[in-house]
Amino acid sequence: MLMDTDFLGVVGMKGNKTAITGLILIFCGILLLVPQLGFLRIHLGFKTWPLIILLLGALCQYAFFALKKAPAFLVAGGMLITYGLLFLFETATNWKYSEYTWPVYQFGLGAGFLELYFFGGRKKGLLWPALILTLVPIFWFIIILNPDILHMIKWSYILPAVLIAGGAAVIMNSIRNNKG
Repeated sequence: MLMDTDFLGVVGMKGNKTAITGLILIFCGILLLVPQLGFLRIHLGFKTWPLIILLLGALCQYAFFALKKAPAFLVAGGMLITYGLLFLFETATNWKYSEYTWPVYQFGLGAGFLELYFFGGRKKGLLWPALILTLVPIFWFIIILNPDILHMIKWSYILPAVLIAGGAAVIMNSIRNNKG
């Protein structure tokens, strides 16, 4: 039987992805046990649980950047870090602003796809979903923070502008494809 290093450099059977789960469980158990034994005074209150999500996001980022694992780790890492930061904010403020922060859930997915686009080979099909999943929540944040902006928008110009921009994009794509 051939032994090799796999996910996160853990020695074991090649392809054994459960090692990371075991390491995370051991780490969390030790983290909870050490204060019980009196070695270290760490207050792991209810409000610190988002740190686990941040840690998992950081592990995903590490898996891609340091270990050259699958690019899908970028999406998971981007999402987990975004959500971990959101939940840290929410728990620190006792969820007082949760009615305003809901676009962050969609933004997290967009952040993951943007990472995948920029660091995972810049595949054409990823850019538009990444931009949509990133820009739409930003638009919602603007509306949430300044609802009066809706009255300033000339809605009768939106559809024609989208059609013109879409037509121009189709023509530019056609010209680019005919040159190559």
